[in-house]
Amino acid sequence: ARRLFGNNRLWDNILLIMKINSLTLVALWIVPLVSGEEDSKMISLKIVQAPALSRFTPLQRKVLTPKMSPCNLNAPPHLLLLNGTCYKFKHDNYFYNLCPFHNVTQKEDTNRITGFHGIVGIWSDWIIENGTFTGMVYSKGERCGIVDRQAKVFFNCSTVANLTNITEPKTCHYEMIFHTPLACFKGAMQIFHLLSSEVMTKWETLEKEFYGGEWTLKGFNKKQLELLRQAQLAPPEVSKKTTDNVTRSPFAVHDTCQKEKDELLKEVTELRSEVARLRNLLVQEQNRTVSANTTINSTLPTLNTNTSTVNINS
Repeated sequence: ARRLFGNNRLWDNILLIMKINSLTLVALWIVPLVSGEEDSKMISLKIVQAPALSRFTPLQRKVLTPKMSPCNLNAPPHLLLLNGTCYKFKHDNYFYNLCPFHNVTQKEDTNRITGFHGIVGIWSDWIIENGTFTGMVYSKGERCGIVDRQAKVFFNCSTVANLTNITEPKTCHYEMIFHTPLACFKGAMQIFHLLSSEVMTKWETLEKEFYGGEWTLKGFNKKQLELLRQAQLAPPEVSKKTTDNVTRSPFAVHDTCQKEKDELLKEVTELRSEVARLRNLLVQEQNRTVSANTTINSTLPTLNTNTSTVNINS
């Protein structure tokens, strides 16, 4: 400033840079009074737009968009107290956030713009074992390669409600334990309190028949699932027609890819057979042509000899 205005000026010109936030810098000229005199020139305020380059700059919040709404299944009344609450846990540099009856989300603990922040799963089903609610299934999360993310949350009795023990048995398929005092009421965690008398009678009859050897395990589980759907404790069956109407990549599922591969190999085999048949026909035709030419060439000298003989005699 002294080099710019000279040492003989009465005023000391000081440039102060004040960082208001990560995007805006304000440059302000301040001219103090010296010897009681006032400056006759005032410098206006200048707003400078600067890019957010600092690693401390707060990243723009990502808006998470679920693929579907949470399921509308029956639930034990005491567990509905969890509705509207959320529980966070950090594991391997990721924050996991469980909101019972809604969703599970995952956020990478990083300042990088490319850090992952997305939905692991939406509440879609109960985990029921031996007639008892043991956990919740959260599915249809964000894509992870060729699969959707999903999570299974298992209940555990505890005096304090928190989320722990997050594991990943398969890529992007998570399992975690939710500790809550509400899981300590073993009787209240049984499904029978939510079954109608009709469904309850069918359930008891089914179990007697199964233990009597009248059902296979596969048939028993299928029949149980039907009863759970009647009690609205399991999501309704998705019809094949509805599944076919869903737009998806033809190779999104391994079974579909394998089917396409088998059909393609079948077509290749048929085409190879057709090419071989046509090649044989071509060889046969070439052999006929060669044979015909050989016959014609062998008869031509005889005809010429006979013609010469006739001319001489004449």
